[in-house]
Amino acid sequence: MGRHNRSLQNRTASTRPARKPAARLRLPIGIILLAALLGAVCSAVVLRSMKDNVTTIETVASDDPLPAIESYGVKYSLNVGTSFDAISDAQVTGIRFWKAATTAGPFVGSLYSSDGRALASVTVDGGSQQGWIQAGFSAPVKITAGQKYVVAAFFPKGHWPVTQKYFNTNGPRTVGPVKQTHGTYLFAREAKFPTSSTSDFLFVDPLFSSVSVPAQPAATPTGEAMPTAGPTPTPTSTPTSTVAPTTTAQPTSTTAPTSGAGPTSSAAPGVPSSDPFSSTCPVMPGSGNTGPSSSARLTPYSGAQIKENGVVLDGRDISGTITIYGSNVTIKNSVVRGSIIIRSAGGATIDHVKTVGIAIISGSHHVVRYTDISGGSDAVQISSVYDPVSDVTLTNSYLHGPNPPPDAHYDGIQIRGIDGLRVTCSNLDLVPFAMNHNAGIYLEWAGGGIRNVTIDHNWINGGGYAVRVDAENLKIVDNRFGRASHWGLCNNDRRNTGGGQRTFVSRGNVWNDTGAAVNLCGQG
Repeated sequence: MGRHNRSLQNRTASTRPARKPAARLRLPIGIILLAALLGAVCSAVVLRSMKDNVTTIETVASDDPLPAIESYGVKYSLNVGTSFDAISDAQVTGIRFWKAATTAGPFVGSLYSSDGRALASVTVDGGSQQGWIQAGFSAPVKITAGQKYVVAAFFPKGHWPVTQKYFNTNGPRTVGPVKQTHGTYLFAREAKFPTSSTSDFLFVDPLFSSVSVPAQPAATPTGEAMPTAGPTPTPTSTPTSTVAPTTTAQPTSTTAPTSGAGPTSSAAPGVPSSDPFSSTCPVMPGSGNTGPSSSARLTPYSGAQIKENGVVLDGRDISGTITIYGSNVTIKNSVVRGSIIIRSAGGATIDHVKTVGIAIISGSHHVVRYTDISGGSDAVQISSVYDPVSDVTLTNSYLHGPNPPPDAHYDGIQIRGIDGLRVTCSNLDLVPFAMNHNAGIYLEWAGGGIRNVTIDHNWINGGGYAVRVDAENLKIVDNRFGRASHWGLCNNDRRNTGGGQRTFVSRGNVWNDTGAAVNLCGQG
């Protein structure tokens, strides 16, 4: 029973004065049989009374689809939904969604027009039941043949069901008078229109009846009007972190990495010598040409902080995470078995280093080059949330091997405030994809904003999106993109939060396998 029914039980179980039994009423046998029949019918479903007086029905039909993953292990609040086309006029009477027994509510089911207007909503407790949960709206909403709609459920504590790439494998899903075309989602702290598209099926369906009576007006919207969804929708709120990436995997070798013939990823094959790209970045970064050289003899180092200015650590095997406070500090030809946190006033240089992750949270004129970064919850984080960061260069580096914990999301490069950044000649090979992989490069308008950013001559493959952007004076030019990005190549955050799109320069970007031009967020 749900919490409201438990409260009802508690109230009825309270001590009260004894009362004289009521007189027994004798009924005709026909009425008794009819009541028994009705009771049998009603027992086929479980009814749960909600605080908004809407009745939910929990039921599982034998032919209902079941999710491949019943409870995806991410705890962040999320809106998940399904986009559908109305084949004929009908009335949507409610919503159903699938949940695991351990997935906690309360949930909010909503119906939206294609431009994000909330048409109806209902709150559902869900309890500890597993399976399809149904809930009825307070009044039916007419949908019109030929129009698009979205039905969505808000999971306040994450752990939603999913069958990945369902629509790619099976095509559209016809349910009564509607044809479902793709899944939708949005990370947010409350029920909102899910603007991002996915080929995954997220197990949210409309409930409906055919229109057999004069059309009723749509229910008065119960939620705030949401912005129009663009052609490449974007999550507008994704959990972020301003501290160093969590160390979830450590290098195990006590010597420098062995040199090899170069990276073996099929997602980013070598560039033909005739390609102008090769004159700027002739060698794609990989495990054989980043990090310390194979001949380097590494000396153990156990220090966790560098507070003096001008310190140089060369050829060191650093036992864990190290924080740089001093100015003009250099770490080179070394292995760092944790993360590198840069909190100095400026001038830090990370050169030919192998590490789990790098976080830059203050200062200017920092340089990261020829560095192998893998195994953490983010490869590179830059944040001006507490102190301003400016003029950072990342070049000729190899970002790979995402390994975030289940309750974190992953970005190859995450920026939350900077003035002056160049990412060039680097290889972001962020495969294989997992549902908590956000973007190859994520430019989030926070920490005072993101300005004067150039992303050029990189190999970028994987992530939820290859790039998520919201920046002023942004240039994304002459990059080569792989095809492993799960949601798409580009997403613009600002456009999908109603603020319009900050334009940026996009030119010379191509598919890595064919050399054909790609268009990033409609900017060219």
